[in-house]
Amino acid sequence: MKRLVCLLLVSLMVFAIPSMASADGDGKLSESIPVTVKDFLVQNNTTSGMTVGLSAPLGPPFYEGEDYYLQVLARMESSEPLENISVHVVMGVDILEPPEEEDAEYHNSTDPINGTTYGWSYFGMTIVGPSISSRYLMAQLTHENETVNLTYEMEVLPARALLEAYRVLPPNHTGDPELEWTTIDIIIVNHGGLGGTDLVVDLRYPDRIMSTHHIPVIVGRGNHTISAPFLPVYGPWVVQVHLVEGPGAPSVIGAVTIDVLARPILDVTELTVSPDVMESGEKVHIEAVVKNGGNATSTGQEVELMVDGSIVANTTIVGLEPGNEMTVFTDWKLRGEGIHSVSAIAEGDEFAADPVAVEVKAASPSIGIWAVILTLFVVSLAARRSR
Repeated sequence: MKRLVCLLLVSLMVFAIPSMASADGDGKLSESIPVTVKDFLVQNNTTSGMTVGLSAPLGPPFYEGEDYYLQVLARMESSEPLENISVHVVMGVDILEPPEEEDAEYHNSTDPINGTTYGWSYFGMTIVGPSISSRYLMAQLTHENETVNLTYEMEVLPARALLEAYRVLPPNHTGDPELEWTTIDIIIVNHGGLGGTDLVVDLRYPDRIMSTHHIPVIVGRGNHTISAPFLPVYGPWVVQVHLVEGPGAPSVIGAVTIDVLARPILDVTELTVSPDVMESGEKVHIEAVVKNGGNATSTGQEVELMVDGSIVANTTIVGLEPGNEMTVFTDWKLRGEGIHSVSAIAEGDEFAADPVAVEVKAASPSIGIWAVILTLFVVSLAARRSR
């Protein structure tokens, strides 16, 4: 991983080296001008046309007890093919040693006006840890019969505590399930040479403090791991690690990435019935508004409509995109006097709408029943008169 990061950094920096001298007719540099530039501590040009730079991307200044990547970067360009290029490089702090890693490569580009430009680049890298007594970052590059010496006089400051927070991902981590409690492990690394004591750290997600941790000590070049439960939601992708007390406080020492799994979350946001007062045996119209509050399109989740806890209708929701909503409904005949409870719930919904009450009264006698009753009354009255 370190090598990959360095390769990416070097590939950007090598080709950004400006030409520091004019070229004559044969394409070779006519001057050798040592300079100090922003990204490169020291840069020089060989008489053979090679640009050489010495870089320590994390400095200056430098702190005792911390590691720095010291790099030598070289580049050549030509209108003719480049062959058999080789260099010998040594580098280090106050003494010269072979680099820990090195690589070289050829490349070319074609311009419709200027034709083909042939290029060659090299990088050598080593990790250095300067002390208070250290004075110089040094590198030496030999190419053909020419040797280029690059030297940078350092300013090395006393050791400091340099805290940074990272997420500890287990090997089988496949993402954080939305709206499900999970545990996050965060490691706080002290890159500095000086320890920190009595640290207080807040974990904030998204903008609220989800837990506070007291850390007695993190030694220089040491680390400490904390664990905390949290409820991931889609949208906020980081847990911020705030150093409340300790070296450098108050400050944010990490924005820990959250990998929220994509999934639909159906939520019954509204439930209505019509009418809400009725006679036994009549039909009630039930409607439920369902919203997808997740981060993926629904793929077949069910919504159930219930009366007194029993399912009277269900609907499969397919193709409902995040943020959209739809209405599901049914008509159901209610029997039995009293208060009936109508409810609706979506698959996986933890925030279902409140149930709605429907009052059912005794059914009123129909016209036929009234006719029978009237006939019986007339018959009874006639019988009394006959007696």
